[in-house]
Amino acid sequence: MPMTAPRPPNPSAVDLAGATPRVAAVARKAPGAALAASAAAAATGWPADLLDSLPVGLLTVDRRLMVRSANAHGRRLLGVERQGAALGRRLLDGLGEGDRQRLRVALAGPSGAERQDDTGMSCGEVRFETADGTPRVLRVEASGHNRHGETVLACFDVTTARAEAEHARHRADHDALTGLPNRAAIMARLDEALQQARAASRQVAVLFIDLDHFKSVNDTHGHAAGDHVLREVATRLRDALGDTGVVSRLGGDEFLALLPWLADDTGVPALAEAAARALARPIAIRGKPWQTTASIGLSIFPQHGADSGTLLRSADLALYRVKREGRNGVRIFDPARDHPADPTAAQAALVPAAVIDDPAAGVGLDDLRAALARHEFELHYQPQRCLRSGSIVGMGARVRWRHPRLGLLDPQALVSRPDACEVLDELDGWTLSTAVRQLRRWHRAGLKALRLSVAPSPRLIGQPGFETAVGELLQRTRLAPGRLLLQVPEGTLLQAAPTQFEQLGTLRQRGAGLALDRFGAGASSLGLLARLRPDCVRIDGSIVGALPAAAACALVQATVALARPLALRVLADGVQTPTQHGMLAAMGVDEGEGPLSGEPLPALQATALLRADLAPA
Repeated sequence: MPMTAPRPPNPSAVDLAGATPRVAAVARKAPGAALAASAAAAATGWPADLLDSLPVGLLTVDRRLMVRSANAHGRRLLGVERQGAALGRRLLDGLGEGDRQRLRVALAGPSGAERQDDTGMSCGEVRFETADGTPRVLRVEASGHNRHGETVLACFDVTTARAEAEHARHRADHDALTGLPNRAAIMARLDEALQQARAASRQVAVLFIDLDHFKSVNDTHGHAAGDHVLREVATRLRDALGDTGVVSRLGGDEFLALLPWLADDTGVPALAEAAARALARPIAIRGKPWQTTASIGLSIFPQHGADSGTLLRSADLALYRVKREGRNGVRIFDPARDHPADPTAAQAALVPAAVIDDPAAGVGLDDLRAALARHEFELHYQPQRCLRSGSIVGMGARVRWRHPRLGLLDPQALVSRPDACEVLDELDGWTLSTAVRQLRRWHRAGLKALRLSVAPSPRLIGQPGFETAVGELLQRTRLAPGRLLLQVPEGTLLQAAPTQFEQLGTLRQRGAGLALDRFGAGASSLGLLARLRPDCVRIDGSIVGALPAAAACALVQATVALARPLALRVLADGVQTPTQHGMLAAMGVDEGEGPLSGEPLPALQATALLRADLAPA
């Protein structure tokens, strides 16, 4: 009885009533193979017009991969129009050598194929050049042999999708302005280079490069001129280092060059000097020369650091020595001379908490009260960066005490004492008002998308009038809702009274954002997330510091899984190494804060960093 061919509206709905049992099995079990099966069924009577209407290339090939039949879409993929021009064409002729061998092996039998049953296989993607020279990427699915011993191939054109995916991957790993690898990409390359260097007893060098007085370009000539300078700097650095190094833009006017796989360090200073000379040539801005110079700090693995974090800090300290000595130069890290005496190295310069607690230090609550009266406190601001792009998305406020005798202190060791409540209330009020004023200044300067996180003492939550004071402060400064984030420790809320949740709800209504702090450090609760509905969840630094341990990975993944349905941002606290950065980004964490993102900076230095990193909104 003659077979009546169906005419389905969608190729995936092809009726296989007339197909052989082997062909029907492929259609049911092999992804994409239904269309290949329909081509095989053609040998039993399927009409050509049905096959030509399918939006997929259907080819039958013999054991030498010579084309024996092709539907209309298959002929278009081959770059020919007529059936006669397709017949006898060798499919391998349009493939590169690697794809040729892979396709041969895949079609030779089960040992080389990614078999899904005994009749169908997926041959993966191949890069194919048509008869007219057009490059394509094809996803190839194959059925078993038909009655003539020919293999039926379904070829899906994924050229556009593959190009879009590669373009998206390039955008994620590269700086949009200069085309250089971005912070995340170069950190991953550095980790990889260090692993290879350890295995082969080689050396690796890093160069921190900072343009001198770049701010004056933007101030004098505008941001378009500044962008032109940064693109020219990127080109000159690539040319100066050639194949020896990989240049990246970290943000603003900061660049990092990686010199991997060095037999020794004899040529490294010369390369750094060559880069400095290349940047010292004037750059034309609107037809007039602008004299550029750069400060470059250099460190070498393993003598200046056994891991990426130490190596980068060493280069950064060498860079600061160049700046202290007048800029425009190259310095290699010297442990005897490079130390974080500059207050912009903030966290490294902090006096250890043990010194503050030591009675011999002579620091007590009376000194804390006097420091408030003498205005010895200041806020430092730590960058919070998007883990994918490396761009600054927020700042975290940190209280610092510039002690006249001991230097820069973190007062946390004192204010956390039970008898410090009176001083703490005054310090909290100063912290909030100072942070809000600074955020307002940044917004007036054009950085309107910036967020600022502040961590008031937990005892404030639930105190009468706290929400009123914060609301009035936000109203006076006219900040957009959610730009000021109050960090609320998870542990504080686990035993919180209903009135405290009501107070937090009022704070949100009055324009404050909420960040659930230290998440995962205690008995985390899904109900707590649903009840509070914070803007951000901050993964505790103890979990981040434990990566890549399996338990820490599981906690991070669970946090992301909880946050996504509630549309919450996830920030990882205490990110110190590129390995942690890469793992957190891969697991879907949005933002990171910690030494790798940048140390806390005084207001002036933080403002300079922001102006360089963020374009005005």
